[in-house]
Amino acid sequence: MIKLHFEKQASTFLRDNQDFQVTEITHVFGNPNWVFHFHSHENLSEIIYIADGQGTYMLNGSVFHAHAGDLLVINPNTVHAVLSDPNNALDAWTLTMTGIQLDHLPPGYIISPQTYPYYAAGATGESIRLLLERILSAYTQDATGDYTNDLTHILGLSVLLMVHRMVEHSDSAQKPTQKETARRQIALDVLHYIDKNYCTTIKIDDLANRFHVSSSHLAHLFTSEFGISPINYQISRRMSDAQWQLIRTTHSVSAIARAVGYENPYHFTKLFTKHIGLHPQEFREQYTTVKPDESSLFA
Repeated sequence: MIKLHFEKQASTFLRDNQDFQVTEITHVFGNPNWVFHFHSHENLSEIIYIADGQGTYMLNGSVFHAHAGDLLVINPNTVHAVLSDPNNALDAWTLTMTGIQLDHLPPGYIISPQTYPYYAAGATGESIRLLLERILSAYTQDATGDYTNDLTHILGLSVLLMVHRMVEHSDSAQKPTQKETARRQIALDVLHYIDKNYCTTIKIDDLANRFHVSSSHLAHLFTSEFGISPINYQISRRMSDAQWQLIRTTHSVSAIARAVGYENPYHFTKLFTKHIGLHPQEFREQYTTVKPDESSLFA
C-alpha cells in the first residue's frame, strides 16, 4: 500500500489563470497529405503532442522534424506551419488555449520568447496524451452535459501546468532568437495582416500601400521569407481553412467556399482540386474522422 499526505500550500496559479479557456482541441491522424500552411494566432497559445508518425514543423523560421513523443509549444503570434511525412502519417494532438498567465511571462505565453520550443516529452508524454483524449471524449460524448465545461477547464489547466513544469525543468538548450531585421518584420506584418483578412479580397498593390513599400519589393520580401508569394499564401490559407471545415463540419461545399472567400463554388472547387489533389467532396469522404456534431466544439 502507498499512502501520501498532502498539506495545503500557497499558490497563485489558479487565481492568475482565472480567465483560462480551452478554445479548441485537434487530433490529426491517418492523412499522409496533411498540411497547414504558415499562419499565426494573435491571442492563442498551442501545445502540440506527437503521438505517432512524423511531421515537419516550421516555427518563426526554425524547422523541427517531429517524431512520436515530441512536444512543441507555440506562443501567441508565432508564425508556424506543419507538413505530415507522406510515408509515416502524422498523429498529432493540438490544444489551443487563451487567458494564460504564468509567472514572469507575458500574457498568453507558455514559455519565454528565448526558450527552445521543442522538447522530448519522455514519460510525461503519455500522461499528456491521455488528458487530451479525455478532453476530446468529454465533448464528443456529452457536449451539453453537466460539468463538461468544468471538466475540460480542469483537464486543460492540468495539461498547461504539466507542460510548464516540464519546460522549467528541461535541459533543452536555450536558443536566443535573432533580432528581427526590418525586412523580416515587414514580411511578418504582411503575413499577420493576411491571416486576419484572408477571406476578403486582397491585392498586392493594396498591401504595398498599407506597408509603404513597392509592390515588387513587398512580394520579394515575403517570398524570400516564407517561400511563397503573398497572393498564393492567401490561397493556401483559404485552402487550409476549407480542409478543416470539410472534415469538422457538415456545411455544404458552396457554404464553405463562401466562408473562405469564394463567391463562385465552381472556382473554389477547381482551386481546391488543383492545390489539394482531391475534389472537396472526395477529400471530405476520405478524411472525415469526427462526428457531425463535433463542429460545435468549444464554440
